[in-house]
Amino acid sequence: MAQKDDVWEKRKRARQADDDALARRDHLLSRVTKSDNEKAWEKAGAEYLKANQWCDECDKRGYMTPADYVVHITAPKDSQVLFWDIRNWKGVCTNCQRRLVGTAPLKFLDPIPQDAKLYTVK
Repeated sequence: MAQKDDVWEKRKRARQADDDALARRDHLLSRVTKSDNEKAWEKAGAEYLKANQWCDECDKRGYMTPADYVVHITAPKDSQVLFWDIRNWKGVCTNCQRRLVGTAPLKFLDPIPQDAKLYTVK
């Protein structure tokens, strides 16, 4: 009977290893195929970081640390305007990004078209 249990344990471990390998593959594939919205966010973020090179959070504490990421000051949730409003962005370093955002995935919203009829207040 012990031999039969060993066979079942081996099968169980093999099945778990296969499931883990499939999960890793799916994760890697999802990172390779970026959506157009994600590409637009990366481009906009890179342009923002060219103009805002220092971490805003570290600056509040008197440190000068290069910014690596762009995060939202107010979480946009499903607001397309709040997501793409650069007044709602700030540059942060890797440590501050981990502290502020953690591993929460960012939902990439559609960019606002240039011909959108938005009312703006000056």
